[in-house]
Amino acid sequence: MKQPSDERERTALEDAPPATNGGTRRRQDVAEQLGEILNVMVAYRNGDFSVRLPSTWTGVLGKMSDTMNDILAVSQRRAEEVVRISRVVGKEGRLRQRLSVPGVSGGWADEIDSLNTLIDDLASPTTEVTRAVGAVGKGDLSQAMALDKDGQKRSFVSRVSSEKRDDYGNGYPYPVCQVGGLTKSIHSTR
Repeated sequence: MKQPSDERERTALEDAPPATNGGTRRRQDVAEQLGEILNVMVAYRNGDFSVRLPSTWTGVLGKMSDTMNDILAVSQRRAEEVVRISRVVGKEGRLRQRLSVPGVSGGWADEIDSLNTLIDDLASPTTEVTRAVGAVGKGDLSQAMALDKDGQKRSFVSRVSSEKRDDYGNGYPYPVCQVGGLTKSIHSTR
């Protein structure tokens, strides 16, 4: 038989009450408790993190209840945080926001770190483009931005001229900016 691996498991086993009244009543109670555990596990599997087991149980089933409730609470906080970050980063455009779930460890902490890294990787080009375009809009054509994974900065604006010529050689008196092979006129449409 496997020995308990830590103090909590040993305590839980020692706290388990012995079967009384011929064991019949105890077996009925345990069967009811196991049924409740199964119902909560099914709800958890189906994505309902709001369910909880009674905190009044004692012994091994009480420890199981507490542990399952802890798992449910962390899962609920993670799910709420993902919904929040989806709203603030994806909808509101607050690209510096990141997931934060206090108290997670192990695989859950790795998951949060991975999601934050994914947000960083996706938001970084947008932030760089916004910064460089803003600088160009203010007349600073010397800006460069990181376009490659290796972090190398590339010149954002490759050419600016004081006028644009159409296919017939006619010139237009407003500046033109060439960005990555795409030429765009810079003028007011008012």
